[in-house]
Amino acid sequence: MSQGKQTIVLEPNAQGKPGWFLANVAITLFTLSAVCLCVTLAVWQWQRAEAADLRFVLQTDNSVTVLDTLPIDPEQYQRVKIEGVVEAVYFLDNRSNEHRAGREVLVELRGQSYAEPYDSVLVNLGWQNRSAGLSLEYELPEIISIEGILKIPSKGFELQDPQLDPNWPKLMQHVNFPLLSNNQSRSYYPAVIYSVESTSGWSLPTVKIENKYAMHIGYSVQWLLLAAVFVFLFIKLALSRDKNENR
Repeated sequence: MSQGKQTIVLEPNAQGKPGWFLANVAITLFTLSAVCLCVTLAVWQWQRAEAADLRFVLQTDNSVTVLDTLPIDPEQYQRVKIEGVVEAVYFLDNRSNEHRAGREVLVELRGQSYAEPYDSVLVNLGWQNRSAGLSLEYELPEIISIEGILKIPSKGFELQDPQLDPNWPKLMQHVNFPLLSNNQSRSYYPAVIYSVESTSGWSLPTVKIENKYAMHIGYSVQWLLLAAVFVFLFIKLALSRDKNENR
């Protein structure tokens, strides 16, 4: 007695709709998450732009509050009054003024009203011609009392270790507070005060206050465009799936 072969045919489960449904849900959730994240970041950048614009207006306002003591945590472009005894003089090299090569004069002041744990502060008094070398063109008073603007120095590009220069720290390319502190065994205030009052005959230093409003607006627009890309790709994928199902 022969037994016929049985053929088992597996029918697709509702044409694979459960798998398609899960994949579609995953894509939808991913798109929603990506769009929400992009919109959130866009709003955050927009808020930063508004804050930056307001901060710029306040910083450029001549009636802005002038602090009589140095804040423990300095912020860019805060206005302060400072008084101290001149302890040392440094020069910032390669600084130009009206297309003339020169250096900026930094004086180290020490006083009793500085924010703990700092005992010294650097003050930029202005520019002098390179021909003066590492000497002061004008005489300095023993005690300096000025008003100035705080500026936190950024780390500059250096081809070699500054300490390899025999003129360092008398002549510096950039202000490096940690390196200077280690060399001089002093605790420096982490911002340079740019004088807005003339001391002797030096040209006042230039402080360019940046308005980062446009930069943050640009970032906000970029996040919104990225959100639009996610929405576009999702719609295109959905239309493609519908087209394949209708065939």
